[in-house]
Amino acid sequence: MEMNSKNNKLSSERSNSLDIDEYAFQNLRITAKEKQDLLNKLENEMNVRIQKLKQQAEEFAKELSACCEREINNLPKEIRQLPLDEFINLYHADPAEYFERCIQ
Repeated sequence: MEMNSKNNKLSSERSNSLDIDEYAFQNLRITAKEKQDLLNKLENEMNVRIQKLKQQAEEFAKELSACCEREINNLPKEIRQLPLDEFINLYHADPAEYFERCIQ
């Protein structure tokens, strides 16, 4: 019972804080030019962030590609030269199985 009243109190405090936030900007008098300037600044900032995220994604993709390339190059040449379907059929797509068979 006590826990339920605490949850209700927290919920009530949250809704009150939302009410304050909701009405905080209601009495501001902003001209159309100021609104447009704010929207332009917001759009510019958004475009900068989008560009930065795209750049980070491209860098990550390049790093991931290079990492995959290194992993492939670490495989023995015999495995790399096998067609994929043959590698899957012979060694069940497991390089460890290839090495075990080579040892035997």
